[in-house]
Amino acid sequence: METAQIYGKILDIQDEIPAILKNREFKQGDRTVYKFRGIDDLYNALNPLFKKHRVFMTPEILEHDSSEKITAAGKTLFYEKMVIKYRLFTEDGSSVEASTKGIGMDSGDKAGNKAMSVAQKYALIQIFSIPTNEPKDPENDGHNVKQRVTLTPDHYRWKEAVDHLKKPNSKMEDITSKYDVSKDNQTKLQEDAI
Repeated sequence: METAQIYGKILDIQDEIPAILKNREFKQGDRTVYKFRGIDDLYNALNPLFKKHRVFMTPEILEHDSSEKITAAGKTLFYEKMVIKYRLFTEDGSSVEASTKGIGMDSGDKAGNKAMSVAQKYALIQIFSIPTNEPKDPENDGHNVKQRVTLTPDHYRWKEAVDHLKKPNSKMEDITSKYDVSKDNQTKLQEDAI
């Protein structure tokens, strides 16, 4: 049985692809929030290697979800989530596939394009194990996550939640944003607040 050529082609491309540095910056005002490598950086590095090794890629959207979100300034943002399967092919017809998720937001018509670009970028980075030459591994970043408390009638903050619901214009969402509250306990809270 003949071995599929795509596996060797991927290894050949991995041998030749340079590190792609995170030279682009996402800024808020004058402050750099984070650095990244864009899809164009990957296209520029991989396109000549794909041509040389006779490899091409096709996408297939497996899942797609669209919604709208409102910004703090009251503007509409279009929000797209996609799961896309990418297939890499070579001359003998052999292929390998990888599925990745992409999320994009935009105030115009580019949210879907952004989601597809993100999905493809990570598919390429993962298939070809493209290095950044950065010494810092993002897995070393720690996060202190505050645990959400489950609010029940015997919890010491129950009365505080009931008193909050008694106030004019208060909403159950104010409570459920702070605590895990079952549907039954939401009903009990509302009854106690009457």
